[in-house]
Amino acid sequence: MTTKKTEEISQKFIACLQSTGRVGKSTFAETLIHWLNFAGVRFAGIDSDAEHKTLSSRHKEIIFFNAVESPDAFVKLIGAIPESPVVIGDFPAQATGFLLENWNNYKVSEVLASRGSKPVNIIFAADDQTAQTSAAKIWKQFGTSSDYLIVRNPARAKSDEFDKLGLYAALKAAGAREITLPTILAATLTQVQEVAKARRTYVTLDEAAKDSAFPMINRFDIEAFQNKVMAQLEDAADILLPSPSLIKNKIHRAAAATAATAEIDPFNL
Repeated sequence: MTTKKTEEISQKFIACLQSTGRVGKSTFAETLIHWLNFAGVRFAGIDSDAEHKTLSSRHKEIIFFNAVESPDAFVKLIGAIPESPVVIGDFPAQATGFLLENWNNYKVSEVLASRGSKPVNIIFAADDQTAQTSAAKIWKQFGTSSDYLIVRNPARAKSDEFDKLGLYAALKAAGAREITLPTILAATLTQVQEVAKARRTYVTLDEAAKDSAFPMINRFDIEAFQNKVMAQLEDAADILLPSPSLIKNKIHRAAAATAATAEIDPFNL
């Protein structure tokens, strides 16, 4: 399989093809979009989840196109991928078999490489065997023709079983990067739902936090969550973007506490 050299890559196609549910997939996608907007990186998105239409219903940048309806539709999607530095693909959670079969049949990695586009597979470090097997199939299909971002969600995957897999070792050896989704307070999520209920429409975390009635402490909780994730995404910009130089706005990072500050003696201030 032939791919372009790294310096010739002008686009990253980011997608989660893994068969997994309730691991924070939507939360990750929301934060990725939030970071790209903040960073000033131009992107496009394609929503192929006909059942939920999650991203296309929430973001004007995302178009809906049912690419898993048939092989013809899938090939049409690949031929019409927008020309932007980053493209986000959202696919149904159980479409791994269809996607990998057609990706292989139509040599999509080679097609993308000829355009300077390289896939980035999002892999969730899940506990359940179905998700792990699906991730292994993705690795077997793509190998080093793809970049990888491993997403950890301690609220969903509470064990270290994923780290014991030969798959994890192979991904790390191939240069996979990792991020961890911080925990959001249950009370904050309840407040987000209250805003959505009042508006009778879905609201993103960012939209909810800007609502005038949103409690300040929960707003700070959302800001802390977003800042922690976006800092990690920025650190992984070398695989998420064709070039980190595309970033126009960087995350402000508070200086780490020094040992002297951390070990305060209350009797000797």
